[in-house]
Formats: sequence, structure tokens, C-alpha cells
Amino acid sequence: MITNELLGTIKKINRKLKSHSSENKNENILASCVKLQEETWELSWEILTFLKRARTKKIENFKFEDLENEFADVIFSLLVLALDTWVDINKAIKNKLEIIEERGGV
Repeated sequence: MITNELLGTIKKINRKLKSHSSENKNENILASCVKLQEETWELSWEILTFLKRARTKKIENFKFEDLENEFADVIFSLLVLALDTWVDINKAIKNKLEIIEERGGV
């Protein structure tokens, strides 16, 4: 599960991000959703580079740390979106794990 410490940090980051943006909640949700897509796209590029399916120059400059950072960016963006939409992420994860277990997946 996601720790309260991490969620607290994400809340602080989210407040800082929102201090520079619109007061319109729907616009903030849309912006968070687009940011998640951007970070997912960047992770995809790092995975392609990791698999040596990118431009030669990008492959030559590949650092595993960049791949790790992109995973973290996706997770952070997802948590911000969950906060913006009032989703209790730990409850959602727990519920989904129960569904997977009921299907025999765990």
C-alpha cells in the first residue's frame, strides 16, 4: 500500500502545483490527467531505449536511473490525479486486490 508519508508528500507537491494554476477544479483534474499521459509517454520512451529500440544516440546515453525516474514520475502523477478526484488510493488498491484474488489471480 501507499504510505501516509508518501501521500503527505504528494499532497504538498499537489498544493504547490495548484498554487500556479487555475482555481477551476475540473481544469485541474484535466491537467493532472494530461500530465499522467505525458509521464506515461516518457516512460514508454525510456522502455524503448532500455530495449535498444530507440535512436542510436538515445541508446548510447541511456542510464538506468532515467528509467527508474520515469516510473516514479508516473506513480507521482497517478497519485496526484487520485487526490484531485478524491480517490482513496489505498482503498482502491485493496478492493482491486480482493477482486483479483477472487478471480484466482493471487
